[in-house]
Amino acid sequence: MDWNAVTLLRNKKKELGKIIQAKVRENYPNRTTEYKKCVRDVQYIVQALSTCIQSNDTLAIDHLVKVFYLGDTLQLKSIHVELEMYDILKVLILEMFENASINEQSKITVVNAIELLKQGLQDGPGEINSDWDNRRNFKVFDSSIVIPTAVQERIETILHHAPMQTSGKARFSIMKLLPSDLHIKEFLATHFFCNPSVDKHELAVVTAPIVYLTLAHTEDGEEHFPDGIDLGSWNTKHFHIGMHGGAVLNYILTQGFDFSFIGCTTYPGEEITQQWSDIIWKRFGYKTNQSYSWPLISLCVGKGSPIFDKDAVYTTAAGDCLKYSYTYSKQWQRKGNIIYY
Repeated sequence: MDWNAVTLLRNKKKELGKIIQAKVRENYPNRTTEYKKCVRDVQYIVQALSTCIQSNDTLAIDHLVKVFYLGDTLQLKSIHVELEMYDILKVLILEMFENASINEQSKITVVNAIELLKQGLQDGPGEINSDWDNRRNFKVFDSSIVIPTAVQERIETILHHAPMQTSGKARFSIMKLLPSDLHIKEFLATHFFCNPSVDKHELAVVTAPIVYLTLAHTEDGEEHFPDGIDLGSWNTKHFHIGMHGGAVLNYILTQGFDFSFIGCTTYPGEEITQQWSDIIWKRFGYKTNQSYSWPLISLCVGKGSPIFDKDAVYTTAAGDCLKYSYTYSKQWQRKGNIIYY
């Protein structure tokens, strides 16, 4: 983030508004008589552009586009003048940045944000947030995709520092499974991450290039499970796992990857559970919790498969045949929370 670019835009927003106002007067004298409003709108846009540079995202522009809409209805009779003026604004800002020796990244941010603004006015506000609007909890990933090391490091920084209550009941451990851990991931999908009611296994755990597996903390004792070892006693842990996963989810989408929460954990019996504890000890030197050693939630990172609504079978190296489903289409998924404006 370049504070020089942010400060420059905020200091020049009124001046830029007046320049654009003059362009509208000159080129489109019959367009409007509300020139003060024209200056104000340009100032809002320049302020939003400065915020995009500051926050390294386009949320400010996303919000600004929604101001032009009432529901799905654009409140402008036409937008051809606005689109032309935004291009002029872009040129003015880039010239200003060049004269002030502003870095290239800030220039790119301004160009991208103005293009998103134009796209939003033409196609509607939903088009801008396509990374979220099109998000799916993918069931199958492309195993050939490599997640850059820098992205992995950022994910793990988030996981280390996401908020957590100081209560011991909230803590959990995270195991990072890599493509080389295929035998572990197949074991998980075979015995733990499955849904017996529909006889399907969660293949995201197998196919995602990177899987962050959450478990009860190794040192948790009875005092950490006041309600006993049952599903009700895991609310606090699941709540904090969800907070950590949500923080990672937002970052992953901005990087062009997909992210899935995978649950459906079943108890496969004492023999399999002991095998699992042995596998984790051998791989990580980690002693699973004596009271609850099986996994909680898998956080899967990668590029989701574009195939939908297809049942298939995966055969593990151990010879187990796992039935699974490809990701459901977006329209079949439950809608998110409704926001009232």
